[in-house]
Amino acid sequence: MNREDAMDGRKRIFSSYLQPLEQKLIKYWVPRVPKQIEALHLTLMTLPFSGLVILTGYLARGEKLFLMFNSLLVIFQYITDSLDGAVGRYRKTGLIRWGFYMDHFSDYLFACSLVISYSVAYQFPLEVAFLLLLVTSGYFVHEFLSMFASDRMNVSGYYGFGPSEIKMLVIIMGFILPFFPFEIVLGSAGVLGVFFGLFFIQLIYRSQKKLWKMDMKIKKMK
Repeated sequence: MNREDAMDGRKRIFSSYLQPLEQKLIKYWVPRVPKQIEALHLTLMTLPFSGLVILTGYLARGEKLFLMFNSLLVIFQYITDSLDGAVGRYRKTGLIRWGFYMDHFSDYLFACSLVISYSVAYQFPLEVAFLLLLVTSGYFVHEFLSMFASDRMNVSGYYGFGPSEIKMLVIIMGFILPFFPFEIVLGSAGVLGVFFGLFFIQLIYRSQKKLWKMDMKIKKMK
């Protein structure tokens, strides 16, 4: 499903499994958000959430049950991040360019904060933490370069698995990881890092191939 984006008429591509349910919930809750809470307040909430996530990682070095707070913070961020743009459009008070920049930049900070939090909590080897941060940062860079190159903004991931599904996975992970031995958590982090790294390489290859074809098509039309 495509929809015009507020930024320069770019298309927003929706393909996530959770997107239909998420859109219904947003439509229900947007009119019920208190008038004192504006879209910019919802967007900025991700910044303190990011700091609290990192703090939770440090506290979890002594007691892993603190990681459950990460799941609660992801839930709160999920709610505010889902509602901010919708509230701005509903009330016609949204800041288009500021909102676009701050919403996506704060999402990036929050994602990196989660990686840092778990890396600190379990004191991952530097190589594992670096790999996870590299893949996380690379994904955001890829999405924005791809968006400006193709005039399409992918807001729900690939193969039906996107940010919403990843957040649900992180929420579940925060509730169950404290009960697993360190060796299993470390091994799982390494496997996930390698898996997403390989997926990222495949994504880059597929994206550059698609953009190449677009360029060739334009050249033939001239």
